[in-house]
Amino acid sequence: MPYNTSLTHSIPAFLGRTKSLLSLGLVTLFIVLVVAGCGDGKGADQRIREVVEAWTGTGLAEFNTSAAVAVAEDLPASISVIEAALAEGITRNLNWAIVDTQEVEGGKIRAEVQLEAPFNIQIGDIAASYNLRFKYNLLVRGDVVEEAVLVLDSLNLISASPLLPTPTLPAPTPRPTPTETAPPPTPSPRPSITPFPTRQPTATTRPAPTPTQMPPAPTLTPVLVHEGKPNVVSFPDAQGQLALTAHWEIVIEGPSVIAVDYPFVESDDLEVFVTFKAADPQAKLTSVVIKGPGKQELASTKDVDLLWRSAFTIQETGVHRILLNPPVATGDMTVNLLITFHLTAPTQ
Repeated sequence: MPYNTSLTHSIPAFLGRTKSLLSLGLVTLFIVLVVAGCGDGKGADQRIREVVEAWTGTGLAEFNTSAAVAVAEDLPASISVIEAALAEGITRNLNWAIVDTQEVEGGKIRAEVQLEAPFNIQIGDIAASYNLRFKYNLLVRGDVVEEAVLVLDSLNLISASPLLPTPTLPAPTPRPTPTETAPPPTPSPRPSITPFPTRQPTATTRPAPTPTQMPPAPTLTPVLVHEGKPNVVSFPDAQGQLALTAHWEIVIEGPSVIAVDYPFVESDDLEVFVTFKAADPQAKLTSVVIKGPGKQELASTKDVDLLWRSAFTIQETGVHRILLNPPVATGDMTVNLLITFHLTAPTQ
């Protein structure tokens, strides 16, 4: 039987075609797997970044309040002022970075995120800049943040500029106690140049008539506000020493003299800072007066244009009164009164 040479040649050709098809199939499978692994072309890190970026737009709405309460311990401003400043800083200036990611069960990813929110605090016309740094632990599933936990120990307030000026404050010049003005003395009659033995009428200088004085305007009864319960925070004094600052934010409606009572301790050094806002750009505080427990005047000023600073030493332990007297003709004004002290009074 003759040997079929066509069959022997067809087997290697068939095997060659089979290897080519297998190689093509493997290449195709590899391409499919790569495309499938890449999905829409985004890596896992990029996807997490997009999820975190979307979360920062809405997920920090509840953060402002809790952070403002913590920050208020270090800043002489009300919680509402700090909360508003933080909200603006987070909306406009928030910076963030992913510190670490870790895959957990169920295909979820745990991401640690470091955030920083620069913000400004303004009291009157005095402003300061701060950075608040903090961390969140996020649990990400797909494109959704399922859980966000604030790391409380990570809250770190960094001052970018001081809030209050820190020069050494000069000792206030004591204001003399006003005394009643005595009426002008009646001039004595001018004697005649040549004396006469008999009494003759002589020319006399007639005293000027005393002008009729208008009755003084009734004194407004001081309105006691805040009952001695301001926002007190730990804050350094002008020399950088540890101190406490009490902050009152007072709205004065119309011509009302406002009285603020607060206890201080004998021999304690106080620093006073007063500023205000008013709709009328020409408005001034008519006077600020600080009196001790015995009603003695310790410090005072007139016509506060923008702000007033003073420093003095407490002479007697007890409740002191601060009187804020606005101008008679003006609209409402908001006064910020800050008093820095070092010793807490036992009656507080």
